[in-house]
Amino acid sequence: MSLQSALLPAAVAAGLLIFGLASVRAGIVRPCGWLFMGLVWSNVFAAWLLHHRPPEHWFLDQIQVSGSISEQSKMGDDFVRFNFEVESVNNARISEFRSPKFRLSWFDNYQVPKKGEQWRLTVKLRRPRGYWNTDGFDYEKFLFLEGITGLGYVLAGERIQRGPDTGPSVKTRFSKRINASSSTLLYPDLILAIAVGDRGLITADRWELLRKTGLSHLVAISGLHIGLVAFWSLVLIRFLVYPLKFCNGIFPKKYLAMTLSVFCAFAYAQIAGFPVPTLRAFVMLVIVVSAILLLKRVSLVAILAATIFMFAWLNPSSIFSTAFWLSFSAVWILGSAFEGRFSTTVNGMIPINTSRNRFRLLIPGVKRLLIAQLALFVGLTPLLGFLFQEMSLISPIINLLAVPVFGLLVIPVVMVGLVISSIGLESFGDQLIRLTDFFIFLVFNFAGFFEQQSWSVIQLSRHSLFLLVMVSGFLSCYLLKAQKTPSIFFLLGIGILSINFEPPQKLFNGEFSIRFIDVGQGLAAIIRTQNHSVAYDFGPAFGLFSPAKDSIDGSFRQHEKDAFDVAVVSHRAADHSGGLASVGSRLQGSKIFSGQPLINGDRRCVFPMRWHFDGVEFRFLNPPNIQFNEDNNKSCVLHIKGKFGAALFTGDLERPAEFALSDFYGQELRADVIQIPHHGSHSSSSTLFLSKVDPKLGILSRGLNNRYGHPSDRVVNRYRQRGIRILDTARVGQIDLVSRRSGWDETAYIDRNVRIWRSLDL
Repeated sequence: MSLQSALLPAAVAAGLLIFGLASVRAGIVRPCGWLFMGLVWSNVFAAWLLHHRPPEHWFLDQIQVSGSISEQSKMGDDFVRFNFEVESVNNARISEFRSPKFRLSWFDNYQVPKKGEQWRLTVKLRRPRGYWNTDGFDYEKFLFLEGITGLGYVLAGERIQRGPDTGPSVKTRFSKRINASSSTLLYPDLILAIAVGDRGLITADRWELLRKTGLSHLVAISGLHIGLVAFWSLVLIRFLVYPLKFCNGIFPKKYLAMTLSVFCAFAYAQIAGFPVPTLRAFVMLVIVVSAILLLKRVSLVAILAATIFMFAWLNPSSIFSTAFWLSFSAVWILGSAFEGRFSTTVNGMIPINTSRNRFRLLIPGVKRLLIAQLALFVGLTPLLGFLFQEMSLISPIINLLAVPVFGLLVIPVVMVGLVISSIGLESFGDQLIRLTDFFIFLVFNFAGFFEQQSWSVIQLSRHSLFLLVMVSGFLSCYLLKAQKTPSIFFLLGIGILSINFEPPQKLFNGEFSIRFIDVGQGLAAIIRTQNHSVAYDFGPAFGLFSPAKDSIDGSFRQHEKDAFDVAVVSHRAADHSGGLASVGSRLQGSKIFSGQPLINGDRRCVFPMRWHFDGVEFRFLNPPNIQFNEDNNKSCVLHIKGKFGAALFTGDLERPAEFALSDFYGQELRADVIQIPHHGSHSSSSTLFLSKVDPKLGILSRGLNNRYGHPSDRVVNRYRQRGIRILDTARVGQIDLVSRRSGWDETAYIDRNVRIWRSLDL
């Protein structure tokens, strides 16, 4: 479903359903039957979500909604964000079956809505929309799968009814305790993530370190955490019930301990809020324990299949989560690597090798840890490489230390601290928290040393992934001792997957390409020649997030380069220069030009500055000896001329500068493509200027429904009257242009990425 551009027609869906049922009955092609029925079910689920999209008039003006807070509020510096289940709109009741869910922000508000409370809010909504770029997070898909049908902000509100007064939850009390001690702790963000599943405090830099070192799985409550909580609970409960003699005749102590350990794991998962990895791990734990209690032998494949089926049936959206497949893949790889080496009787929930002396478990334990890390590294490398276009060479080394430390020290101590804090023994709980902080410090010092090495992470271009995936696939089949037939299908699947690894378009002397990145209201572009790259503006930044960063990083991975040769920041405006800081690593050794001073070492983009890359001329056309008061008119004007075409970048240029350029340069301004000045503002794109440039195509970079009203209708009509086509990033997303001998090639993101969840009715 994630690749579908439209829902299946009813007749096709019915046919696939009948064929699927017949295939399951036949037995021979049973897997195909389940596949077809799963496809039909996912389309039914998607149709249900699409049917519950709000009507258009809800987005045209402010509306009044009543409903309940469905998720605990997340606090920002000056706002609070929460999910809102709508029960009525403008006093009109909505059926519970089709109740929409909105994600709302409330700025400068002293009230914090709590989960379960009833509120009446006046809101301004907009349709869900992310940034449409080939690289980066698909926010629109995420919202669709979460069932969120509208985004917006609160204008006013009143609480109708408070939620159930149960007092502060364990999670709330522990979070407050950590926040109060944050000044004395080095890793309060990670402690909160491990203890209660709250990862909101983890900074972008910390996530980067976790990703590069392969430690992300340790701060996401998943199989490792649920398994350890169940294990340590089992050990403690068996110790406590050992003296009880009455249990033997009623309910064997080992069964009682296992059952209670499942309840402990459930309590921990509930505190974390049951995210997908946590729920997956808990369901698998329940299946395993149930099989043990019922004296049934169940294979790992059966457990995985049952869990996936349950998720796919109850919530098909979960199967489109990256974390979902990573977690299942990791479990399958570990299970395959240790096949035949575990005892799964009721006497042993811990993997043991009964042929060895029980008093000499250290060496086998280390051996199992080495096998696990090697299996995960080889097995997950193709999947991680495909998803993130990089490979961490240090991950297995770091996890050899991190997994035992977290499993034997960090997680048990955090759990004890969580329990101690919840019963009022704060001082003792604080000591345990500090001890946990010290253990995490040791692990991250070790990880930080390796992360600083130049060879720690290999960036993978898309066309080099094919070799990596194939080699890893063969190694996986060999190490996991896969059977011949499944191996053939496994490698065939990898070969089909590699079709997506398209090599970047090769440029020849005199040719150049331009990528306009969708950054919302702003501008960011990458210009490439045969062997060089130039940046023109970097878009806005929102705190630590830059919309342009993922696209810039993805472009460099694709072309196997590390930094820009030249970077141009048109002027100081935040929607053009805000993202500069986020790509600092891409500016090492770059020449930086700007219309206004921004950083030490940058140069003014002044006449007659020019340079040549691979038969393509780059030239600044700012008028000499003319000073403008307006910042917009200080924008760098960059003219690019290859053998087969020309383009003009104008930044936020307005009429006074346009007139000066037209008078001074005249016909030298001519270009096939123009970046429409100032996002199509009414103060730009004068008739005189357009007559001098005489473009065939105008690129409009702006945000959808932006507060400035860009572009002006008069300006758009001016382009149309001159026969100039307009491509708008707000409507088509990322735009790729290539000047070749055969003419201009044009590709818009939406041309290849129409999906069910896209908001195309813009």
